[in-house]
Amino acid sequence: MILTDINGKRWKLHNRLRGWRYQIYPNHSEMNLSKEDGKCPTTGFTIPDHIADAWIAGTIRVKVN
Repeated sequence: MILTDINGKRWKLHNRLRGWRYQIYPNHSEMNLSKEDGKCPTTGFTIPDHIADAWIAGTIRVKVN
């Protein structure tokens, strides 16, 4: 899946990890990303589930540093 950040840069979503079994804050997801053509994740960050859901749905964009 390809996600677009607020600057228009496109990222490939490799994994979305959720929940306590991955030792993530409650109601948060860890998003593992790479550049659009990447073969493995190079960036990972944790955001609230409702923001991750909206970003995946394409209704918002997120700032990725």
